[in-house]
Amino acid sequence: MTGPRSSRQLHSSARSIELRELLQSLFVGELVLPSRCLWLVSPWISDIPTIDNGANSFTQLAPDWERGQIALSKVIARLLDSGTTVHIATRDDEHNRSFLSALRSLDREALLIHTSDELHEKGLLCDHFYISGSMNFTLAGIQLNQEVAHLITDPADIAHHKVTFTHRWGGERK
Repeated sequence: MTGPRSSRQLHSSARSIELRELLQSLFVGELVLPSRCLWLVSPWISDIPTIDNGANSFTQLAPDWERGQIALSKVIARLLDSGTTVHIATRDDEHNRSFLSALRSLDREALLIHTSDELHEKGLLCDHFYISGSMNFTLAGIQLNQEVAHLITDPADIAHHKVTFTHRWGGERK
Protein backbone atom coordinates (compact mmCIF):
# COMPACT_ATOMS: atom_id res chain seq x y z
CA MET A 1 0.00 0.00 0.00
CA THR A 2 1.34 3.42 -0.89
CA GLY A 3 0.96 6.71 0.96
CA PRO A 4 -0.69 9.85 -0.34
CA ARG A 5 0.75 11.35 -3.49
CA SER A 6 2.95 14.38 -2.88
CA SER A 7 2.56 15.68 -6.44
CA ARG A 8 -0.26 16.19 -8.93
CA GLN A 9 -0.36 17.58 -12.44
CA LEU A 10 -3.30 19.59 -13.77
CA HIS A 11 -4.06 20.82 -17.26
CA SER A 12 -6.33 23.74 -18.04
CA SER A 13 -8.05 25.35 -20.97
CA ALA A 14 -10.80 27.88 -21.56
CA ARG A 15 -13.40 25.15 -20.91
CA SER A 16 -11.74 23.92 -17.72
CA ILE A 17 -12.26 25.34 -14.25
CA GLU A 18 -9.86 22.90 -12.58
CA LEU A 19 -6.97 25.36 -12.22
CA ARG A 20 -9.19 28.22 -11.03
CA GLU A 21 -10.77 25.96 -8.41
CA LEU A 22 -7.38 24.68 -7.29
CA LEU A 23 -6.09 28.24 -6.81
CA GLN A 24 -9.22 29.20 -4.90
CA SER A 25 -8.82 26.18 -2.61
CA LEU A 26 -5.14 26.92 -2.01
CA PHE A 27 -5.76 30.59 -1.23
CA VAL A 28 -8.68 29.76 1.08
CA GLY A 29 -6.41 27.27 2.84
CA GLU A 30 -3.80 30.00 3.23
CA LEU A 31 -6.40 32.30 4.78
CA VAL A 32 -7.44 29.58 7.24
CA LEU A 33 -3.87 28.56 8.15
CA PRO A 34 -1.55 31.33 6.91
CA SER A 35 2.00 30.49 5.93
CA ARG A 36 4.89 32.33 7.46
CA CYS A 37 6.01 33.29 3.96
CA LEU A 38 4.34 33.21 0.54
CA TRP A 39 6.12 33.57 -2.80
CA LEU A 40 4.18 34.49 -5.93
CA VAL A 41 6.44 34.29 -8.98
CA SER A 42 5.04 35.27 -12.37
CA PRO A 43 6.60 37.26 -15.23
CA TRP A 44 3.19 38.77 -15.96
CA ILE A 45 0.69 39.31 -13.19
CA SER A 46 -2.74 40.90 -12.86
CA ASP A 47 -5.31 41.47 -10.14
CA ILE A 48 -7.15 38.32 -11.18
CA PRO A 49 -10.31 37.03 -9.54
CA THR A 50 -9.03 34.53 -7.01
CA ILE A 51 -11.93 33.56 -4.74
CA ASP A 52 -15.58 33.30 -5.79
CA ASN A 53 -17.54 34.82 -2.93
CA GLY A 54 -20.76 35.04 -4.93
CA ALA A 55 -22.69 33.11 -2.30
CA ASN A 56 -20.97 34.86 0.63
CA SER A 57 -19.34 31.51 1.43
CA PHE A 58 -16.20 33.10 2.83
CA THR A 59 -17.72 35.62 5.26
CA GLN A 60 -15.95 33.99 8.20
CA LEU A 61 -12.57 34.53 6.53
CA ALA A 62 -13.18 38.16 5.64
CA PRO A 63 -16.42 39.77 6.86
CA ASP A 64 -15.72 42.93 4.85
CA TRP A 65 -15.49 41.15 1.49
CA GLU A 66 -18.31 41.93 -0.88
CA ARG A 67 -20.39 39.30 -2.63
CA GLY A 68 -18.72 38.38 -5.93
CA GLN A 69 -15.21 37.73 -7.19
CA ILE A 70 -12.39 38.59 -4.77
CA ALA A 71 -9.29 39.98 -6.44
CA LEU A 72 -5.77 38.69 -5.78
CA SER A 73 -4.75 42.00 -4.17
CA LYS A 74 -7.48 41.61 -1.52
CA VAL A 75 -6.34 38.09 -0.72
CA ILE A 76 -2.74 39.31 -0.42
CA ALA A 77 -3.85 42.16 1.86
CA ARG A 78 -5.66 39.69 4.12
CA LEU A 79 -2.57 37.43 4.24
CA LEU A 80 -0.40 40.42 5.13
CA ASP A 81 -2.88 41.27 7.92
CA SER A 82 -2.47 37.72 9.25
CA GLY A 83 1.32 38.12 9.51
CA THR A 84 2.41 36.41 6.30
CA THR A 85 5.45 37.85 4.54
CA VAL A 86 4.52 38.08 0.86
CA HIS A 87 7.13 38.11 -1.91
CA ILE A 88 6.06 39.01 -5.43
CA ALA A 89 8.64 38.29 -8.15
CA THR A 90 7.77 39.59 -11.61
CA ARG A 91 9.05 41.57 -14.57
CA ASP A 92 9.22 45.35 -14.62
CA ASP A 93 6.68 45.45 -17.43
CA GLU A 94 3.86 47.86 -18.25
CA HIS A 95 1.33 45.01 -17.97
CA ASN A 96 2.24 44.48 -14.29
CA ARG A 97 2.36 48.10 -13.14
CA SER A 98 -1.31 48.53 -12.24
CA PHE A 99 -1.33 45.45 -10.01
CA LEU A 100 2.02 46.32 -8.44
CA SER A 101 0.81 49.85 -7.78
CA ALA A 102 -2.26 48.47 -6.00
CA LEU A 103 -0.01 46.29 -3.85
CA ARG A 104 2.40 49.11 -3.06
CA SER A 105 -0.54 51.24 -1.91
CA LEU A 106 -1.05 48.69 0.88
CA ASP A 107 2.15 50.14 2.36
CA ARG A 108 3.15 47.02 4.27
CA GLU A 109 6.65 46.19 5.43
CA ALA A 110 5.98 42.46 4.97
CA LEU A 111 5.30 42.93 1.24
CA LEU A 112 8.45 42.55 -0.83
CA ILE A 113 8.40 43.09 -4.59
CA HIS A 114 11.27 41.78 -6.71
CA THR A 115 11.69 42.43 -10.43
CA SER A 116 13.79 40.77 -13.08
CA ASP A 117 13.52 41.36 -16.83
CA GLU A 118 14.75 37.80 -17.45
CA LEU A 119 12.14 36.12 -15.23
CA HIS A 120 10.33 33.23 -16.90
CA GLU A 121 9.60 30.95 -13.91
CA LYS A 122 6.06 30.79 -12.56
CA GLY A 123 4.85 29.52 -9.22
CA LEU A 124 3.13 29.95 -5.89
CA LEU A 125 5.10 28.72 -2.89
CA CYS A 126 3.83 28.55 0.69
CA ASP A 127 4.57 26.51 3.80
CA HIS A 128 2.36 23.60 2.72
CA PHE A 129 2.49 23.51 -1.08
CA TYR A 130 4.27 24.63 -4.22
CA ILE A 131 2.41 25.04 -7.47
CA SER A 132 4.50 25.63 -10.57
CA GLY A 133 3.89 25.36 -14.25
CA SER A 134 3.39 27.28 -17.42
CA MET A 135 0.67 29.70 -16.30
CA ASN A 136 1.19 33.34 -15.48
CA PHE A 137 -1.04 34.80 -12.80
CA THR A 138 -3.17 36.65 -15.35
CA LEU A 139 -6.67 36.11 -16.68
CA ALA A 140 -5.25 34.45 -19.81
CA GLY A 141 -2.92 32.25 -17.76
CA ILE A 142 -5.56 31.08 -15.31
CA GLN A 143 -8.72 30.95 -17.43
CA LEU A 144 -7.98 31.05 -21.16
CA ASN A 145 -4.70 29.46 -22.22
CA GLN A 146 -3.92 25.78 -22.25
CA GLU A 147 -1.64 25.50 -19.25
CA VAL A 148 -0.10 22.88 -17.02
CA ALA A 149 0.37 23.17 -13.27
CA HIS A 150 2.25 20.91 -10.91
CA LEU A 151 1.02 20.84 -7.31
CA ILE A 152 3.74 19.67 -4.93
CA THR A 153 3.09 18.94 -1.27
CA ASP A 154 6.27 17.06 -0.35
CA PRO A 155 7.91 18.98 2.54
CA ALA A 156 11.43 18.33 1.23
CA ASP A 157 10.56 19.73 -2.21
CA ILE A 158 8.87 22.75 -0.64
CA ALA A 159 11.92 23.41 1.55
CA HIS A 160 14.23 23.12 -1.45
CA HIS A 161 12.24 25.74 -3.40
CA LYS A 162 12.11 28.07 -0.37
CA VAL A 163 15.91 27.97 -0.17
CA THR A 164 16.17 28.58 -3.92
CA PHE A 165 13.77 31.55 -3.88
CA THR A 166 15.34 33.07 -0.77
CA HIS A 167 18.81 32.73 -2.26
CA ARG A 168 17.68 34.27 -5.55
CA TRP A 169 15.66 37.21 -4.20
CA GLY A 170 16.55 37.70 -0.56
CA GLY A 171 15.36 36.84 2.90
CA GLU A 172 11.90 36.58 4.36
CA ARG A 173 11.80 40.14 5.71
CA LYS A 174 13.45 43.42 4.79
